[in-house]
Amino acid sequence: MSNDAKRRTLSDLMRLDDSVWVRIETEELWRRFVSSAAEEGFRLGTGSPLEAERDDVVVIHSDKRISYPGFCGHIGFGLSESPMTRVDYGAYIAGRDDFLLRLAVERRLISTDRPSYVKSESVWV
Repeated sequence: MSNDAKRRTLSDLMRLDDSVWVRIETEELWRRFVSSAAEEGFRLGTGSPLEAERDDVVVIHSDKRISYPGFCGHIGFGLSESPMTRVDYGAYIAGRDDFLLRLAVERRLISTDRPSYVKSESVWV
């Protein structure tokens, strides 16, 4: 993204959907996310996003709420059938066009030690 390009905001993401699921992979990205969220008036419960505990996935809502998806939400985030809008925050703020996440492949790995054991592995693009 060029220096004169408009900075991408969390509020801009709300044009995609009423609720957007945001993947935040690193501690550095988390700090940037909560800083932007606070700057734009988002809140977590009754508090500031700056006070929030880090999570790798959060949901931002059109009314400027931020919520944690919980255990079941994390599972749903990884399922291709889930109708949620998913965003890679690092790609988004870097200005990349491929910031929307979609589940490209779900592979099933069969353990050679325990043939009855099958592990699913999701691959994101």
